[in-house]
Amino acid sequence: LSRYAAREGTIAAKMKQLIEQEKQLGNFPVEFNKLNTAMPTDSTTKKPSFDAFVQNYLASLQSVYQSDKEIVTAKYNEMVNACLACHSDHCPGPVPKIKKLAIGL
Repeated sequence: LSRYAAREGTIAAKMKQLIEQEKQLGNFPVEFNKLNTAMPTDSTTKKPSFDAFVQNYLASLQSVYQSDKEIVTAKYNEMVNACLACHSDHCPGPVPKIKKLAIGL
């Protein structure tokens, strides 16, 4: 999972920058559709609730990419909250960095 987390952090930071600059996000990062099959570095961190968190995150990520300009910031912040919810339950290490990804909060 660590490679997805690192990639997501990079993608989320770039998304934040583009949204703040009122630019287009580009294409949905389809490699994230494989997130639910990823193996964690520490297998004890992947609990039964993980799949539900992944589905929520992927839905929120997809929503950001499909949003109109007027609501993209709110949808992006919902995606950040989906990251926080999962990481708070499964792997809390990156929570401080994830919190910094929110826009205008």
